[in-house]
Amino acid sequence: MWNEVIAAFKKELTAKMGQLQQHVESAVDAAIHSQSKMESRYDTYREDFSKEAAIADGYRTNYEIALRELGEIETKPVADQTKVDIGAIVKLHYQNGHEANFFLIRESAAGLEAEVDEVTYTMLSTEARLGEMLHGLSVGNAISLNGHTITIAEIHYKEQDDVQETTDSA
Repeated sequence: MWNEVIAAFKKELTAKMGQLQQHVESAVDAAIHSQSKMESRYDTYREDFSKEAAIADGYRTNYEIALRELGEIETKPVADQTKVDIGAIVKLHYQNGHEANFFLIRESAAGLEAEVDEVTYTMLSTEARLGEMLHGLSVGNAISLNGHTITIAEIHYKEQDDVQETTDSA
């Protein structure tokens, strides 16, 4: 499962980078071909396209960083696979019955989603509040966030075929 999730994120990142590159090129082209002389002192047409290109290029750069980070995560051994750390897929159970699956990364591309076998996985930064709270915890540990109790149900790493799971005692 871990390898499939990584592959899905790589595919998603590559597609987003291509879309953003096209957007940057279009915005730069529009800025270059807008009228070269100022129509008025408040003419911002070219400036708007330049800003749009810079923003899109920033996102593209973040996605490139995320791709490199995924490559590093694939080759780096995990010291303790019983604890949440960078490179972990973490399944969370919320007290209201909701479940969510996250893939922990450092910071770039957080919030990006990928789907594998009809399950959605979201990149979560260890810099984000939830990521900080989960970091270092184990299966069965619970946290409280915004008045909700959230329990770590599963942790998956690349070298781990066994899944550590909580067992619900009914």
